[in-house]
This record gives sequence, structure tokens and C-alpha cells, in this order.
Amino acid sequence: MEATTKWAELVKSFLEQLPSLLTFAGCIIFVIIRRKSYPKVSLILLVALTLGLIHEIVFTVIYNWVPGWFQPATYNLVVARNVNLVLGFITNASAAAIMSLYLAAVFTNRQPPQSG
Repeated sequence: MEATTKWAELVKSFLEQLPSLLTFAGCIIFVIIRRKSYPKVSLILLVALTLGLIHEIVFTVIYNWVPGWFQPATYNLVVARNVNLVLGFITNASAAAIMSLYLAAVFTNRQPPQSG
């Protein structure tokens, strides 16, 4: 019964993130359409958006299954806190790396300000 509950929780988590997943997909399509106008920026954004989409999917699965692997038969608050702390650190670090790609895309092909 445990596996059925995990799958139901996973489907619920994906349904909760459906607006974000659709937004990522829409932005990826938009970037592909605009790639001829701004090829360098589009490539960086395409990589960042694809990594963001993968990030959401992977960490949804990880947050659904990994905490149960480290939890003993009786619930232990310290173990749960430590597992969530490590998962949160990994999630936020990878999200920060992806956001740095967004920032790089913003400043790519910028023209220097005109003096005078």
C-alpha cells in the first residue's frame, strides 16, 4: 500500500506544479521561435529553461521518495529535519545555478551606454 500512496502523492505534486511546467514549456517554445533574432541569448535561455524544467521534475520525484528511504520504521524528527535540510540545500544550490544562467542571458549582447 505504501507504493500506491507514494504514486498518488507524486501525481498530486505534479498536478500542483502543472502551471509552472506549462509556463516552462511555453517559454521554451517562445525562445525557440525567437532564436534567429537573438541567437546567443536564446541559446542561454533555452539551456536555462530546459534545466529549470528538469529541475522541477527531478526534485518533485526526489522530495516524494528520498525522505522515506532515510526514515526508520518509527518517525524520527531529527532524521526528517536533517534529510530535508540536505535536500533543501541541494535544491536551492541547483536553482541558484540555473538562475545565474537567466542573469547571464539578461546581460548578454548588451550595448555599452553612450557617453555624452
